[in-house]
Amino acid sequence: MEKLTVRRKKINDEGQSRCRLRLRLRIRILKGNSIERKKIYKWAQYGGNVAKTKIEWVKNPITGEQGYTINPIVGCKNSCPYCYAKRMNDRFHFVKKWDEPEHQEGWSNKLDKIKKPSIIFMGSMTDLFGEWVPSGEIYNILFDCGHFPEHRFLFLTKNPKRYNEFKGKFPFNCWRGATISNNTGGIPLDIDFVSVEPLTDPKQLLQAELTDAKWIIVGGMTPKSCHENYWLEPTIFNCKKGKRALFLKGNLHYPKVIQQFPKELKGGGR
Repeated sequence: MEKLTVRRKKINDEGQSRCRLRLRLRIRILKGNSIERKKIYKWAQYGGNVAKTKIEWVKNPITGEQGYTINPIVGCKNSCPYCYAKRMNDRFHFVKKWDEPEHQEGWSNKLDKIKKPSIIFMGSMTDLFGEWVPSGEIYNILFDCGHFPEHRFLFLTKNPKRYNEFKGKFPFNCWRGATISNNTGGIPLDIDFVSVEPLTDPKQLLQAELTDAKWIIVGGMTPKSCHENYWLEPTIFNCKKGKRALFLKGNLHYPKVIQQFPKELKGGGR
């Protein structure tokens, strides 16, 4: 690959005061490398656009169709050493500085393009409930999601205690999720789902089980995992006994495929 530049251009949206951010992608690559071209374009879509995703657990549990990611904000101040989103930004430069998050105008307008009821992961390139995100902006995001009752919106944060600030304000079609790391605290007991990724300590699984989450998602460290498969055995047993949905991502390399979805997600709402 010789050169790659990604730039955004603000355009007016049919005379409305708000504007959208449109990605324009210029690629110079070796002739015949169409696979690489498609791969680059796919990743470029993360910067504020609505994009189909390959994230395993972001899919319609009934039809099996992959869902979408949407990023009302791009950038994060969590400073996680294993952050895949930061690596993508270092490569494609969606925002100038990763630790200076930028609001993406007009993101909700693009929801009109999704015609089928879908699962939508909100904030794959940020933490929408980070302390740096203004409360008013979060209220606006929840308000916009409530206008699309046919979809299910999944939120995931490493700052789950902030959910308490918006208690009773989540639309019925929004699911609250928490990422469990070794220092995650303040997780509401009635959280909708938890994600243990990357799995680096068996204590993370125990913390996940102590919640009332309907769904536990577990993933390994990439590109090289650092867990032992036997760590998963108690959680697999307890979820089966307690009839709790468990989703083990492929990067765990567990010998048995366990990719369950909660019945509430299949039927809609919480």
